[in-house]
Amino acid sequence: MGIRSEGLLLIGPSRSGKTRAVWALLKRLHFQEERKIVALGPKDLKAAVANEWRDRDDDEPDLTSRLRHAGLLFLDDLDTIKFTEAVEETVYDTFEYRLAHGRPVILTLNQSGPELAGRMSTEARGEKIIGRMRESCRVINFG
Repeated sequence: MGIRSEGLLLIGPSRSGKTRAVWALLKRLHFQEERKIVALGPKDLKAAVANEWRDRDDDEPDLTSRLRHAGLLFLDDLDTIKFTEAVEETVYDTFEYRLAHGRPVILTLNQSGPELAGRMSTEARGEKIIGRMRESCRVINFG
């Protein structure tokens, strides 16, 4: 088991204020504590994963490194993304690394863990990803 990173997992229906609450927190963390934050919505994450798997550019830090090493990682509406094999592997690797190194993640989801795991192509990997989320994040229910 890794070092507890005390991330946050906000779960609730669409339009319940999860993302707004996180952005208010991120603004404070960035401007008052000068935290390095990487924030990605579902479309941004999917595009970044597709670009990384298609062609690597050595001049820029790769996505895996950015996701692993950000001071704070925010993944918004992660459950609305289409979980391709590449997205699943990237998300799994990110949670494995961040949990092992005590790096916090903030997530917003509309679905519960079992629903999210069921949408992934490999049920075993989905269950592992959900397990890492639970290990590394405090769950806050909205609505």
